[in-house]
Amino acid sequence: AAIVDFANEHPDDGIILCDDMLRVGGALWEIRGQAPSVHTIIPSTTIGLTDAELYGLERILEKNKN
Repeated sequence: AAIVDFANEHPDDGIILCDDMLRVGGALWEIRGQAPSVHTIIPSTTIGLTDAELYGLERILEKNKN
């Protein structure tokens, strides 16, 4: 709920969450449903971020560059 509130208070800002625990307790679906502008990246708990996820992160940052 705090992340959704933060996203709603900053509608023009790019927000990226990178957390392997987003799938726990339905947090990911709550965020996607209530704050769809928030980008989510869920790394593997064993290997971390993959090359594809790093590339996706780079694309998000480039898109939101001022």
